[in-house]
Amino acid sequence: MSELQAVREEETHRDAPVRHERSDISVSAVVRTGAVFTLVVATVLAGGAVMILWLQQADRAGQPTLTPAQQTELVPPEPRLQAQPQDDLARLRGREAVQLETYGWIDSGHQRARIPLDQAERLMVGRGLDDRP
Repeated sequence: MSELQAVREEETHRDAPVRHERSDISVSAVVRTGAVFTLVVATVLAGGAVMILWLQQADRAGQPTLTPAQQTELVPPEPRLQAQPQDDLARLRGREAVQLETYGWIDSGHQRARIPLDQAERLMVGRGLDDRP
């Protein structure tokens, strides 16, 4: 083949529309495979859901019914020491916060006092721990 013929043949191939070869892939086979895969997945999911419902029903049927004594709400005997433990904890933390943030006497003889925590920290940083009385 001459060089001129090769150039002309190449030009004709360039101008041809670009399409796939029909022998490369079967579109109908790809669509059928996708449809079969979708049906298999749907069948497995539906079977799993039916099995779960059946097992739940069998489990409920195997449970004994509760007696009236078992259905009543249990209340601890008197004295019930903490009816609202969250409120008790909030009040305790409030009292502790007041003690940490205010001045006051520690003993009834007014010999020892407490100071706010921030003030005590500032004093200790300036003085150090070795200078304690």
